[in-house]
Formats: sequence, C-alpha cells, structure tokens
Amino acid sequence: GRTGGGLWAEEQELDSRAANRRSCWRIAEMPYQSVTKCAALVQAYLTPRDALYVRNHAPVPAVAPEEADEHTLTFCIGEDELTTWSLAEMKRRFCTVRITSVLQCTGNRAADNLASNGVKGSGFAGSDDEFIGLGMLGNATWGGWRLADLLREVVPEGIRAEWCSKDLHVTFEGLDGYYTSIPLAHVMDGSKDCLLATEINGDVLSPDHGFPVRAVLPGVAGARQVKWTTKITVGALSNDPWTRHFYRDKPSTTPIYDLPMNCAILSPEPGTPLSAGETTVEVRGFAFGGGTGREIAQVEVSTDRGQTWKEAKLLDHEIQRSDAVGVYRGWVRFEVSVGLPAAQGLGCGGPLTEFWCRSRCDGAGWQPERSEQRGGYLYSGYHKVPVIRA
Repeated sequence: GRTGGGLWAEEQELDSRAANRRSCWRIAEMPYQSVTKCAALVQAYLTPRDALYVRNHAPVPAVAPEEADEHTLTFCIGEDELTTWSLAEMKRRFCTVRITSVLQCTGNRAADNLASNGVKGSGFAGSDDEFIGLGMLGNATWGGWRLADLLREVVPEGIRAEWCSKDLHVTFEGLDGYYTSIPLAHVMDGSKDCLLATEINGDVLSPDHGFPVRAVLPGVAGARQVKWTTKITVGALSNDPWTRHFYRDKPSTTPIYDLPMNCAILSPEPGTPLSAGETTVEVRGFAFGGGTGREIAQVEVSTDRGQTWKEAKLLDHEIQRSDAVGVYRGWVRFEVSVGLPAAQGLGCGGPLTEFWCRSRCDGAGWQPERSEQRGGYLYSGYHKVPVIRA
C-alpha cells in the first residue's frame, strides 16, 4: 500500500505515479523505485513514459507545469558562477534535437547477478534491491538541447581552450539534492549525443523522470543522468557520495560510467507454463550496445543450455536514429521461433528447460555467459529464462 506523509505525500497522488504502479513492480516506496514488467516492455519499440522504471533517491521536487518555463539552470566553472538561464530562454537560444536511447539503472539484473555470482561482493544482497530483474531499463526518444552546445555558448573561448590539458568533469545537480559528475570530454564529444532533455517520446517528462528538465547521457549508467537539473558545473570530479562511494566499479573502485552490451528475453517470462503438446515457442526480447560505441549485429537463442543456438531476427526497421550524430544507442528488438526439447519433470512442476539469449556487436565477440562480480552492478551475462511444463 501507499505509505508516508510530509515530503512524500504529494508525489504519491500523481496520475503518472498511479500509471507507473500499473506497469511496474514496486521495489521501494520512499524513495520510490520500480521495475517495469516484461509484459509492458515487450509491447512496443518505445517504452511508454509512465511505464518506464523509476529510481529516485529523495522526495520528488514539485514543479508546477505552468511554472516550467521559469525553471532556471545555473552554469559554473568551479566556484565561479557564469550565468543563469531559464528554460524559456534556452528554448529561444537552441534548437531541439531528439535522440533515441536506452535508460538503464546501474543495478539492473541484480537478481541475475546474485544467482550467477552469489552474495559475496554484491552490495545488493539482503536489501530490497536484490530482487531487481531486467526491467530497470527502457527505450525512449528524448528531446532537448545538446549539452556541448550549451557549454560552448556559456563558457568563454579562452577557458575552453585550456580544457584539453586538464582532467575536468561536469557535475549535474538536481532540485532533490542529488548530484554527480561525468568526464567533460564525454559531454563535449558530439558523437556521444548528450542532452539536457525536457521531453520523452514527444511528451513532457513526468515528475518521476525529472520534470521539467534532466540530463540524458546515452550509453551511460542512469545514476549519472541527473533529474530535475538546476545546476551544471565544470570542474573537478564531484565529491558526492554517488560518485565517491556508490555506483563504483568493483574491485577497481572507479566510478561507473559506460553500460555494457546486453540482451534479454521479454517473452516468454520466467515460470511461463507450456503445455505438453507445444513443440515451438515464439521468443521475443531486446539487445543494445550500451556504452561500447558499437551497434548490435546479432542475437542468438538456445533451448538446450547453450549446446546449439538459433539466430534471431533483428527488427531493424523499427529503429529511430532521430538526430543522433554517433552510433545508435537505443535497443533493437528481436524475435525467433524455437523448437522445444522433450519435456522433463512432468507431473512435478519441474523446469522444462531454459531459454538463453546472447548478443554481439559489430566487430566484437559474444557477451559472456556469466559476467564478473562488479559490486552487484552492470550484470551482462546470458539472460536465462526458465519455463515449466503445465
């Protein structure tokens, strides 16, 4: 049920939150976290706004729709403030571009990681987050302004000329107090297609997804894509706990930025009962290149635990490259009809088999069957879906 008052009360009555509850599994209430159901993800190429997973770290800031254009962003170099612009002013100054990209939480597939690698070394064991499946991600078309264009306009040319010789970062700060950074070189690289976004799938952002404005960094972990953005600073690596302590690659302990290549089966779902008479099943899912800088070239599915594989059809015709300068960083959906092996465990409810899927990018090898323990983050091994004989 719904709980919490005070700062948490208003967000629980949002229409968009109610819609999210219908399409997602709730992981936590305060702050709100949800995982999109496979049944919602499999429906369309673009994940509907209110079906997209939510990962909040604090109460949702309340910004009235009629006040959105008055929302301001302050740009700084270190401790020095350069300028402050309203959204209305940025709309006048910059052209809107649209980029299709996957948004994924760093802890997506935490449950798969625990099943594969065990609890040792995972920061998720024993918490609500250990139940996170594959639904803390979604594919959307984001509309906004290129961050590189904004910074070139704001920062004097003389200062920008010195950037190449310094290890600088861009820190994004949100109205909720959350802040984190990413290397400046990444933001200024036009091929990375980094945005300050005000739209999702042609609609305004929902409150849970950062209304009225957020950072969108295609191929980068969701933890760096700050919502309700109100301040952007060029300077040293951020000193926030989400950069210095959480969302760090382990055992190397460096901040997590790029997402790995990944793929997953959305249908059939785990535990789907199949009748004894079924001999073939339609398998559907998605794959994406993450932050590898490469696009998906091939997906394969196995029904005999990797002994043999069948190539899936990639639904390339759906892909919307929009205004992307760099590689496509959205997902590609796949489908394939696979034959089923002989039934096993009849009458005892035992697993019939597992469907496995794997992907590879252009010029690269297949993803590993099991990815290493990275503190519970970024699991990218084969996706394995057990199904049972009805």
